[in-house]
Order: sequence, then structure tokens, then C-alpha cells
Amino acid sequence: MLKLRHMALGIPTANTWLHAQLAHAPDAPGLILVLDIPNPPGREHLASLGQQWASRLQRQGYATLCARLLGADELARDPDQMYGIPLLAQRLAGLLTWLGHQAFLNTLPLALLSQHTFNAAALRVLAQTPRPDCLICLGSQAGLAGRVALQELTTPCSWITSRHDPALAAQLHALEHLQVPYSLLLAEQPDSAPPGEGLIPGPGCPGVWEQVADWLKTHLPERQLPLRSIA
Repeated sequence: MLKLRHMALGIPTANTWLHAQLAHAPDAPGLILVLDIPNPPGREHLASLGQQWASRLQRQGYATLCARLLGADELARDPDQMYGIPLLAQRLAGLLTWLGHQAFLNTLPLALLSQHTFNAAALRVLAQTPRPDCLICLGSQAGLAGRVALQELTTPCSWITSRHDPALAAQLHALEHLQVPYSLLLAEQPDSAPPGEGLIPGPGCPGVWEQVADWLKTHLPERQLPLRSIA
């Protein structure tokens, strides 16, 4: 297995540039698109949750594209943009369009790992496209996508939600509208998590990484390498 090469990217979409970090190797078995959220002020020096997930996936050999649909400056000016589902969906759709034009990436099996309100944006976008191959949602907010998106989704999805999430009941009700295969894991908040944190499960939560690894193994197609011509 070749060592992953890391590079910073600015991706044009929806009249803005999205900040992203790509880790890629020619023999990677698949690409995981990780939707990241910047840390709040005072914690910029720490790895964000998306970066933690990307690092864990990279250790298993997956290529990752860790991308932010919202910049730290946008969230500082207006934190409510985290709930602007139409804008988030527009930017995610643009990001997937960009991926589709990258010759060294668009042939890789693709999974999407999302979190928080990005889950609702992902559901709306994936209800209109068969790509990515599978979806992993961390946390709740499924209901913000709307019933139509939930019913029209064709992508298998795995939901990993804290059993302490106050929106859990609404989450379970929203998932009843799904017509695709899905799994649900109610994660425990780690004892080491600061009070109020841990509602969006990280890779260190008990049983969470195992769920993600099994889902990818089951639902991410095996990469088809091109056949070499024989002279």
C-alpha cells in the first residue's frame, strides 16, 4: 500500500471557495468525503471532529477529502448558517460535481461521512443522485431534510447517534420514512468527553468505529482496477 499524499485544496462551488484537505494514493480502495465543521474560537489548534474521522480512515488506507461547507469566518459572522439547509445542499452538490470532474478521483468508490445539520443537506442532495455509493451520518437532524428527501433517498445509510441526544425521538421518527437499507447505532458518550460534548459521535466512542468499518466493508463497492492491455 502506497503512502497517502496530503494536499490543501480550494474548491470552487456555489460562488465561494470551500477549504478542503485531500489525502490520496493511487492504490487507495476508496474515497471518503468527510464534511467538516470548524472548531469554535479558542479551540482552533485542536483537531476538529471531521479531521479526527479523516485521520482514522486514512490509517485504514482510505483516501479522504475533508471539506468544509462553511468557513470559520462565515460561522463567526452568523452561526445560524449551520441551519441553512438549502445553502449547504447547494455547496455539497457543487462539491460532488467537482469530484466528478477529477479524473484521479471520480473512478474511486465513494462514501460520504456527514455530521450535524450537514446530514439534512446530504439527504436532500443524495435523494437526487446515485453518487456516493453509501452514506454515514453522525448525530441527528435528519428531519430537517424533509419527508420527500427521506422517502426518495436511494443511497444506503448508516446512522450513528448519541443515545443522550435530546433530538433522538425526532430522529427515530424521521428515519421511519426511509425506503433504503439503513443501520442505526445509539452510541454512548465517552466518560472522557467534556460536559455537553459527545452528542456527535467520534471515532473513539465505544463501538462507533467498528460500525463505520463494517458499513464501509459491506456497502462500499470493491474498486475495479483497469485492465492492462497486452502488446
